[in-house]
Parts: sequence; structure tokens; C-alpha cells
Amino acid sequence: MAVVGRPNMHEEPPLLPMQQDADEIFSLAEQRSSPLPSTDEPYRAQRTGTTPYMSIRVLRGESHTHFDDIESFLYVLVLFFFSYKGPLEEQALKNARVHGFIQPFGEGRLPHVTAWPAMFERWTSDSFDEISRRKAGDLNTVSHATFMRQFYPHILERWPSNSRGSIAPRAIGMLISKCWSMFSRQELRVTHHQFIEVLREWLKQYAIEEDKYVYPFDVN
Repeated sequence: MAVVGRPNMHEEPPLLPMQQDADEIFSLAEQRSSPLPSTDEPYRAQRTGTTPYMSIRVLRGESHTHFDDIESFLYVLVLFFFSYKGPLEEQALKNARVHGFIQPFGEGRLPHVTAWPAMFERWTSDSFDEISRRKAGDLNTVSHATFMRQFYPHILERWPSNSRGSIAPRAIGMLISKCWSMFSRQELRVTHHQFIEVLREWLKQYAIEEDKYVYPFDVN
């Protein structure tokens, strides 16, 4: 299928001010960090459906292209960090391994699994047209700074720095911000190569973070 206006897969888009502002926005959020008000909302099983991961074009009923698959992966990546309250502690990891990392039936939600913030829950229900409008309102250059200010307190709450000096919240925030801004400024036309390069650079930049978490298994 021919795709009109396909970008050069090796062309790196210029860095815009909204990406340069990420550090400042995250620093302010960390200084003001305080517990978020509890909504006491019940866990919503329907969030595991496909709607939150659908691309804007597919939600609108437009023809599907490979760009839609890459956009869907963006939502998988972002929503992962809002689905869990950080990595499991050592004993919890060992218990999970005993069960094959599968949640035992009938034991309810695991303690590290959490409901999504309201800013993402609104992607789970309503008409496809309305959800597409909500996503389009979040995923653009105009609202990027507002989006960062909204999501980062939830990252601080779910992925706090640990006693071993982890800077996981900032690392996660920068990854989400860079991916989100790339899709925004390229109007959702991001290639596989461009996405992988962002992930590869992020892993390289924050490689030391892996050593600050417990992995109690023999990897040999």
C-alpha cells in the first residue's frame, strides 16, 4: 500500500522548545511533589480492551497503515508506566516466579497493579469518534507542555526513587516526553526506525538505572 508523504526513515526531526522544556517542567513537579488525592475508583477491567491502544486514524474509521501500528505501540509503552506501582520488591518477584508470572485466579488485583489516571481512563469508554478527539487533543504540539504537567505527578507517585539512588521517575518522564513530542511534531507519522532509535538512546542514557533494582534470579 502506498503511503503519501512518508518521511525519510533516517531523517531525525529537529528538537523543538517543548522537548527542551521537559526538564524544567519535571523539576518543578518534583519540588512540589505531594500525594495525589485518592479517587477510590474501583479497578476497571475493561481497560484491557483494545480501544485505548487504537490509533487516532483507526478510531476515525480511516484506512489503516503501518503508521497506525507504530502509534498503537506508543500507547502500549506509555500506559505500561501507569498500570503498575513501580517494580515488585524482591520477595514479591520470587512469589510471582513461583506462579510463572501469572496472576493466580481468584486472588483479586495484585498490589502493584493500579487504575489509570483519569486523563487516560477517558480513552476507555465512549464512541470511537469521541475517543479519537480526546487523543488528538492530547497528542499535538500545542498541548504538549500541559500533557507533561498532568502526567508527571502520576509517574512520581507510581515510580518513586528508591533508597539506592534511582532516578526512575525522571527517566520515565523523559522517555514519555520524547516519544510524545516526536509523534506530535511529525503529525503521527513516525517510522519504526525512528521509534526504535529513541528507545535505544534512552536505554543507553539510563543504563545505570538497571543496577539500582533487585533481580533475585540467576540469569546464567
